[in-house]
Amino acid sequence: MDDDAAVDVLFDRVRSAGATVVRGPETTAWGNHRFEVLDPEGHQWSVCSHRPGRSW
Repeated sequence: MDDDAAVDVLFDRVRSAGATVVRGPETTAWGNHRFEVLDPEGHQWSVCSHRPGRSW
């Protein structure tokens, strides 16, 4: 996704739609902001804002 705020907005939407949280929103040491959920059918989704080329 384009930015951290967009990741957080999507997390709120999918959680309210019934997704099971595997990993709540977090910012990694390498700068990505991400979350992971299971949809109601059990499929795992990972969503993040990715910043290729950024130094740690």
